[in-house]
Amino acid sequence: MQYSNHTDNLNRAIAFEVNQKDVTRFGGLAPLMNRARRSGVPAALARVIDKYTPRDHFNFVYDTEDLINQVLASLAAGMPDFNDVEQLSMDKSFVSALRISNAASAPTLSRFFARFEEKCKHDRMMALAEVKGELSRLTKTDPLRITTPAIMDLIDFTENEAIRILKKRGDTEYFIIDVDSTPVELFGNQNEASYDGHYRCI
Repeated sequence: MQYSNHTDNLNRAIAFEVNQKDVTRFGGLAPLMNRARRSGVPAALARVIDKYTPRDHFNFVYDTEDLINQVLASLAAGMPDFNDVEQLSMDKSFVSALRISNAASAPTLSRFFARFEEKCKHDRMMALAEVKGELSRLTKTDPLRITTPAIMDLIDFTENEAIRILKKRGDTEYFIIDVDSTPVELFGNQNEASYDGHYRCI
């Protein structure tokens, strides 16, 4: 039984069979995922995440790289929502592109992201504890935007990968623009000194 991306009048995915043979709409996914693996990006990203929230095969069925590959494949398939996992897991071509026996479930993916988020929250709380809640002593005064080592490593990874790809393409000149919404305190007669860019108010 295969599911299409078409729905009936009750918004249910339409299922179908073709002479008891498997049908897929993800025929190009396997070569795409092979290329992603050869690039080394999923493995490198997994190493960054494992530094803070490691997963090993003794305690987990899927390691970090498995889950990253599944997320990438889901994005490439145009079905990034965790609720789509059940349909995707029934497509043998999709699962084959992951090089694992079964796709990870939606709860597994959710726990994967939640563990990393909890680690970042913990690091923020520790940073606040170190300055005893005095936000002015932090480099970023918004407590929700306290820089954590995990986030900084991910930012460094993203920047380095972007530079590597640009160099590989032969681009010799490039700009990296780092844009965030961190409020920056201004003094005196500087332009917009009375305007808070983060909270969008005076």
